[in-house]
Amino acid sequence: MPCRPLTLRAFDRRLAAARQTSRFVARAKFKSGILTSRVKIAKSHIFRPMKARWRNKIYEF
Repeated sequence: MPCRPLTLRAFDRRLAAARQTSRFVARAKFKSGILTSRVKIAKSHIFRPMKARWRNKIYEF
């Protein structure tokens, strides 16, 4: 019994780590996108909901 909460905690930590990395990856993609095609993003209004979708995906995980 005493090892059960430990494993749960470890699993939680792993989940948190995965969530962190996914958030970092998303931020990196977002930044690189801005750097590569700043003009396109400025012109397109499609990018805003895309960003929101990314955010939702990250927090749902």
